[in-house]
This record gives sequence, structure tokens and C-alpha cells, in this order.
Amino acid sequence: MNVDTFKKPRPKRKGGPLHKEIDWDKVDQMLIQGCNGTQIAATFGIHPDTLYKRCEIEKGVGFSAYYQEKRSIGDGYIHQAQYQKALKEKNTTMLIWLGKQRCGQ
Repeated sequence: MNVDTFKKPRPKRKGGPLHKEIDWDKVDQMLIQGCNGTQIAATFGIHPDTLYKRCEIEKGVGFSAYYQEKRSIGDGYIHQAQYQKALKEKNTTMLIWLGKQRCGQ
């Protein structure tokens, strides 16, 4: 009989669910890109409520506020790209669109 065929018994856990690691840099990037909490939680294989609770614990802020902060960064990047496209590349369509959106034209 081979000794390797016998597995060591796993040590018993002391209750509670396993603590999955959350890569907050990845969460930040996904929020900036426009993903929502449910999509992010699915990426990590956790329930959305787990993500929301861990955000409060690890980041010290509710998920809604955290989401808004990171989403605003992504919105800013889009605005910057649109502005550059309109002014630097003289894109007429983008100039008209920005004029309507920002200047009420």
C-alpha cells in the first residue's frame, strides 16, 4: 500500500465562511470602466452583499459612495477623450455634441 494515497485530514475550521481575497485595485478598475457591484462580485465568485460589506469594513465607506467616486473618475476620462477628439482633431460631430451638452446650443 502506498503511503501517498492516504490524505491528511483537513483541520477543522472555527465556523464562519471562508474569507475570499478581494483585489481592490481590480475592483477600482472595473468600477472606473463602468461595471456594477453585481458584475464585480461575480468576477470574484462572491455574493454582492459580501462585496458591499467588505467595502465598508476594508475601505471605511459604503459601496454606493465608493462606486460613485470611482465611476466619476471613469466619466472624467470619457469627457477628456471627447474634448480632445473635438478640439485637437477638429471633429465636427463631437464639437456639435459637446456644444449641445455643455453649452445648451
